[in-house]
Amino acid sequence: MPNPSSAERGSALIMVPVLAGVAALLLAFSLLLASALYQQARLTQVFETCALAASRALSPAGIYLDSTARISAALASQDTTGCLATMAGPGQPISWTVSQPGPTSIRIAGSQPLSGPLTGLFALFGSHPRIVASAAAAIGTS
Repeated sequence: MPNPSSAERGSALIMVPVLAGVAALLLAFSLLLASALYQQARLTQVFETCALAASRALSPAGIYLDSTARISAALASQDTTGCLATMAGPGQPISWTVSQPGPTSIRIAGSQPLSGPLTGLFALFGSHPRIVASAAAAIGTS
């Protein structure tokens, strides 16, 4: 008749490494999720700052010709390019677009590749996850 305590020792020898592996995987996925949330918050902050900078690019023709405040799309795009170059930092490939929903508003939307733990595993499956963010700003008219 087998001794019950020896059977329990054998199951513990299997369960402890399996549970440790599962815990390590859960920790890695938690870190990946936290990293993704941080990167999205950071990208949104950069886009909000750049949208505010771009909303100050008022069209001289609107002010001088007919006294209306409106955003110049060309100047806003230049301001956004400069702002993103300053705010994003080196090694941060950000793809972005500037759109003008109305004459007094500007919208920046874009994405950047996800970086963090386990992102190399996505490449094995042919996937390249990206962080997506957007921001909008408008000038007040009175």
